Amino acid sequence: MKKKLLFLMLLVCFSGNSHAYANEMDLVDENGEVTPYDDYVMTEIPSETPAIKGTESVEPRVIFYPDQRIKVNNTQIFPYSAIVYIRSTFPNGGVIQGSGSMIGKDSVLTAGHCIFDKSKGGWATSVEVSPGKDGSNQPYGTAQSIRLSTTEGWKNSTGTYSNEHDIGLIRLNQNIGTVTGNFGMNASVALGTRITLSGYHGDKNGVMYTQSGYPKTINGASISHQLDTTPGASGSAVYNDSQQIVAVHAGGNSESNLAPRFDWAKYQLVYTWATGKNPSSGKVTGVNYNSHVLNNGWMGYVANGQTSGTTNENKRMEALRIVLQGYSGGVQYRAHTQNIGWMSWVSNDQTAGTTGEKRQMEAVQIKLTGAIANTHNIEYRAHVKNKGWTPWVRNGETAGTIGQNLQMESIQIRLVGK
Repeated sequence: MKKKLLFLMLLVCFSGNSHAYANEMDLVDENGEVTPYDDYVMTEIPSETPAIKGTESVEPRVIFYPDQRIKVNNTQIFPYSAIVYIRSTFPNGGVIQGSGSMIGKDSVLTAGHCIFDKSKGGWATSVEVSPGKDGSNQPYGTAQSIRLSTTEGWKNSTGTYSNEHDIGLIRLNQNIGTVTGNFGMNASVALGTRITLSGYHGDKNGVMYTQSGYPKTINGASISHQLDTTPGASGSAVYNDSQQIVAVHAGGNSESNLAPRFDWAKYQLVYTWATGKNPSSGKVTGVNYNSHVLNNGWMGYVANGQTSGTTNENKRMEALRIVLQGYSGGVQYRAHTQNIGWMSWVSNDQTAGTTGEKRQMEAVQIKLTGAIANTHNIEYRAHVKNKGWTPWVRNGETAGTIGQNLQMESIQIRLVGK
């Protein structure tokens, strides 16, 4: 009977309420402002321990005996410095404990139900964040939320069980992440990927514990694992050995604990939000381009000769997207990638290169198509490790190097009238 009830609860949550909103991945904040997911993607192609007034758990969390959680003795070393203790107060007076992680200078990733809970009156009225908390010691002090956001998929769910949209985002009133450091993100995870969960379990009185293991199952929306958790661990980052978040712990059942994973959609959404970019103004008239860079992920769109990527940071470019705005015609491009060579031509904001494979881009070719090819040239140059900026080339010529095992680090692209 319990398994049948759990199946029905899961079915309700994962089926969503698509008739109530346009997209489950639209981002909504406590002021009711909705940012459409399509604006974030810029491309065609997630606790509850009784506190002041007490509260019930939203769903079970499970310890799979023997308990293998390990106490973190020094919370002031990375990545533990970037793990945060969350204390949220809700309209019904309920106060809950949760966990989260720094993902930017003023940005925290957690579970959606740590900041929005229908059973407690909706949006939390106040949220306090304490990075690296160790019992009564708060080495980085406490920051306050100034903006809370979650997905429409969580806000409009039944709220009785964590679902794949159960992620939450907290903007803070200070740039505390510049001191604590912050996690990277990765949309790639496999059964053989070692994962770690570090956070504040409700039975540990504000002391951080950690445990590593491997996913039990993975699907497009979530992973299941048997890392031990109790209420309070909701919102803990599930991260790989490169300190890149691959999922956010949010719930469990008698067989597994569950975490909404960073599929490509969530990755883009959270990355754009964390970096503070204004997605709706990401593209301008001309040629717009976006680089995927080691540890930084997608950098955000720049245009018309600006630099996309990094210089003098020894960070490889791994992928590239290009799109035209305000012109009739299109753009085609392809990447020469480490151990692969020239990859297939792609066009109009598709991805050239690779992500999640740790492969450097080494060269690129770009050309215009359609009407714009009759009126303009497209010129571009690459910043290459040990060489700096290579000469400008145009219209399908090669920028970068081949056969020298040198990473591209950034690129500039411009349109020039004929």
